[in-house]
Amino acid sequence: MTWTELVMAAAPMQGDQPAVSDVRTGEVLSYAAFSRRVTRAAAGLQAQGLRYGERVLVDVPLGAALPVAVHAVAWAGGIAVLGSHGESRISITYDRYDPAAVKADLVFSFRPVPGARPFSELVGPAAVEFGPLAGPALTLDGSRLLDNAELATDLRRLATRLVVGKDDVLISAVSEPFRGLRTIDLAMTAGAHVVVAHEPSLVGCRVLAQERRATVVVAPPTTWPGGCWATPPCGSSTKGRSSVRLACEKCDTVRECDPSATQGEHMPDSPPAQPAGRAQPVRRT
Repeated sequence: MTWTELVMAAAPMQGDQPAVSDVRTGEVLSYAAFSRRVTRAAAGLQAQGLRYGERVLVDVPLGAALPVAVHAVAWAGGIAVLGSHGESRISITYDRYDPAAVKADLVFSFRPVPGARPFSELVGPAAVEFGPLAGPALTLDGSRLLDNAELATDLRRLATRLVVGKDDVLISAVSEPFRGLRTIDLAMTAGAHVVVAHEPSLVGCRVLAQERRATVVVAPPTTWPGGCWATPPCGSSTKGRSSVRLACEKCDTVRECDPSATQGEHMPDSPPAQPAGRAQPVRRT
């Protein structure tokens, strides 16, 4: 399976189950909708003349729209360039467009923006059934290219280090775009529900964990006062769950928190302090 195939693999089983919930916008993306938008937007990009290996600037924040934009480009055979400035024939944004920063002939936006066309124009009745088997798919800095095979291998490795299942609710408090995208990919490959938070405080994480009945939290160590895992979001916030796994965005450590323990206590690592590698596919709409 290719990178995007891994992420879409759970869609047939998960269907209308939520794949990504965006706390900032309130949008909930189902597995079926994700698969449909990716394959149809890929066809739309090809209809706009997107060539194999052509770069597409993607300036979209972490949330429900980012995986759609990135995987649509990859599924169409293009290379998604994560960034807010640069030059490319086609650019995809969320709710902003600065012609001085972005030099593009065609700009598509998820939200209405002067000078940009709606992203929905790309999502027509046609769909790309099979994406590229190999070749570059993503770049973070415009120089180093990550190909489909490398990204798929990374996702599989991550899935062995941070095990996520279809019944999990994963809160992503990750701030860096690529790490956040990997976290979403990981959850979706397993058929889980990922809730994307936006720069949450410690209290914010605890509230989200309680509201969403989270089983996994991925966050930077700065979220917890006193350093990595000093004060995990356990306790009453996870009432009804046997444990919550905490994955550190920065050091890739995975710990399990016993909700019945006093604040700050941990169960032994299970499995022992593992790095949060890469993930496997998920399908929902």
